[in-house]
Amino acid sequence: VALTHFTALLSLYKGLSTEVDVRLFVNAVSTEIMFKPGQVKVLLDAKKNYATVAAAALMPSLAEVRYLQLQDLVHYPTVAGTQNVAQVISRLVHFNPNNPTGRYWLDMRNATDRGVADRLVLLSAWEAARAKARKIPDTSPTGNRSCLRNTTLDGKEIQFTAQLPELGIVACDYVAAVRPDKQAVPVGEDQLARVTRAVVQAMLPVVARERALRAVSHRLVVTPQQLRGLLLECSEEVGVWRVLVFICMFSRCIHQRTLISSDVLRDPQLFVDASLEEVTHRLGPVATFDGLDLEAMTSPPLRLNLAEYEHWVLGKFILILSGTEKGCELECTYEGMPDFIVPNNWVEGPPQVGVLQVRYTCEPKKR
Repeated sequence: VALTHFTALLSLYKGLSTEVDVRLFVNAVSTEIMFKPGQVKVLLDAKKNYATVAAAALMPSLAEVRYLQLQDLVHYPTVAGTQNVAQVISRLVHFNPNNPTGRYWLDMRNATDRGVADRLVLLSAWEAARAKARKIPDTSPTGNRSCLRNTTLDGKEIQFTAQLPELGIVACDYVAAVRPDKQAVPVGEDQLARVTRAVVQAMLPVVARERALRAVSHRLVVTPQQLRGLLLECSEEVGVWRVLVFICMFSRCIHQRTLISSDVLRDPQLFVDASLEEVTHRLGPVATFDGLDLEAMTSPPLRLNLAEYEHWVLGKFILILSGTEKGCELECTYEGMPDFIVPNNWVEGPPQVGVLQVRYTCEPKKR
């Protein structure tokens, strides 16, 4: 908002006397006007008794969100006041649009949480368009290139749309579709060592370490070997912390095929079965499927619910590959029928119904 208009708004704001008036005012202006951080700071300071209410509505209307600027906005003379405001806007403060891959829990009654949800929907649409233009494979859960998955409202599955719910707790995973090019220059070893000491090995709660890593993650491009080194440094809360580090850096890693292979993701030294299942659930079965090692991926036999789009995609991929590789066999069970012979037309796309179990084997010389 221009300075002359802001001066008029500030004069009106200072004349408000009750919390109800403040709430109505900030809710009204936040939906129509974009503010600069300094303007929001002036408004919050003008009504410090209602700073928590004002911050929740005004923070999402910032024209540009920067971590340090948001931190500066929440400093108040009393510790309680600072903590109240910081708690209300915490998810926006720690949101990194340059690397949004991760898990989110958002309270739709909180305007700053709604602001994060709005940003996720917008980012997903933008990334989907970029990924389509660059012909990046679609790893979305429904085939619409959405970066959002595992979306729930108060624990019940929903489809995220631009029309967000007014109430309730929305939970979702975001998986960025656009990743660094293979030609991208990885971070230097010295800089990576500093990040490891300051973040990965820090004697802080896991939540604090994850937030710190997320804040700098967009500045890092890593190789699978570098990410493996980071994961090996995760000595505390091994399962939880390693999963969080891997997911945070998944979209910042080049050579994705190596990343999801036995070199990193499927190395039992790094991830036990439960952690591997968690990563697969959050990032998606297609994005984490090692298509160049089908024997390992289908041993024990891989169970595919063809009614689910991602399982259908994997089924189609395996059937196509089995028809092109010589010396390899595909053992199938469909809807409980063993030794099922796959019809030839399934290569074009299996039916989107039923459960297919597959085991892929190759002669030793063909592996």
